[in-house]
Amino acid sequence: MSEIVINAQNLSKNFYNFDSRLPFIKRFLKRNQITIRAVQDISFTIKRGSIVGFIGSNGAGKSTTIKMLTGTLYPSSGKLEVNGEIPFKRSINFRKKISIVVGNKLQLFQDVSAMDYFQLIGTLYEVEPAILQERIQELSNLLNVKDQLYQQVRTLSLGQKMKMEFIAASLTSPEILFLDEPTIGLDIQSKKDIRTFLKKMNEECHTTIILTSHDMDDISSVCDELIVIDKGKIILQESMDVILSKFSDFKYLKIKMTLDLVPELCSVKGVVVISQTKSECILKIPRDFVFETLESINKLVDIEDFEISNLSLEEIILQNYF
Repeated sequence: MSEIVINAQNLSKNFYNFDSRLPFIKRFLKRNQITIRAVQDISFTIKRGSIVGFIGSNGAGKSTTIKMLTGTLYPSSGKLEVNGEIPFKRSINFRKKISIVVGNKLQLFQDVSAMDYFQLIGTLYEVEPAILQERIQELSNLLNVKDQLYQQVRTLSLGQKMKMEFIAASLTSPEILFLDEPTIGLDIQSKKDIRTFLKKMNEECHTTIILTSHDMDDISSVCDELIVIDKGKIILQESMDVILSKFSDFKYLKIKMTLDLVPELCSVKGVVVISQTKSECILKIPRDFVFETLESINKLVDIEDFEISNLSLEEIILQNYF
C-alpha cells in the first residue's frame, strides 16, 4: 500500500461568471464572461495516516480543494489521485473508503433517530450488525451522546447533531476522513470531545484526516501537518513541529505586579506590551532572551507572579503569511 494517499499535481479550478457592472441593457444584449480562478496550479502530497490542517482566509480555495479531493467538483486542469483513485470518477470503491463531515450541512435525517440513521448506513455499506452495534456503542460513549441515540434528530442540540455526524462518518471505517469546518458554532466541551475522538480514530485506525477550520485550537491540538492556502495558491506545507519551532521567535510573559510601571517595562530592550490592567501585564519578548529579560524587568517591577507561554499558531500564521 502506497505511503502517499493524496497526490495533487498542478491542480486548478476555474469558475465562470458574468460581469454585473455593465448597465442592464448591455448585459442583456452582450454578456461578458469573467473567469474566477478559485484554485491556481497547486501541488501537494499527503501521507497515509497523517492529520493535516488545511487553512486559509475566506475565499482562499479551501472548500473548493476539498470538493475536488472528494470528487464533488471536476478539476479544470492538473492531476489528482486520492487513495489510488481518480476522485471525480466517483467509483464505488472510492466512495466506500472516504467519509465527509461538513459543519454547516448536516446529513442526518431530521425526522428519525440517530440510531435509525446509523442502521441505514450499516445496511448501505454492508457492515456486519454485531460490528455496527459495537462501533455505535464505543463512539457514542466516547462522544458522550449515548443517551441521545434514540432521540429524534431534530430535537438534538447542534453539538449533539455534529457528534452524531461524526459517528455516522466513522461507522464504515473510512481510510480518509474529510472535515470542513466541523466544529463551527459548537461549545467548548463539544469541541474537546470531537478533538479527542479524532485523535483516537487516527491512532487506532490510522485514518488519514483532512481538516479545514478557522478555529486554530482545532488545528493546533489535532493536526501534525499544516497546509496554508491563500488566493488559490499554497503558500506553506510543513509539519506543525517545524512551524512552531521555526516561526515562534517570541514568547509571552504574563506578570502580576504591585505597581503600574508599564512605561518602565517598555524601556526594556525587545519588550512589547500586549495588554495591561492595574495588577497584570502581558508582554511579548524574544524567545532567546526570556530569562535575561525577566531579570531586567524584575529590577524595575515588584513581580508577584509570572507565567511564560508560546505564541499561538494563529499569531504565527497571521504574522508570517497574511
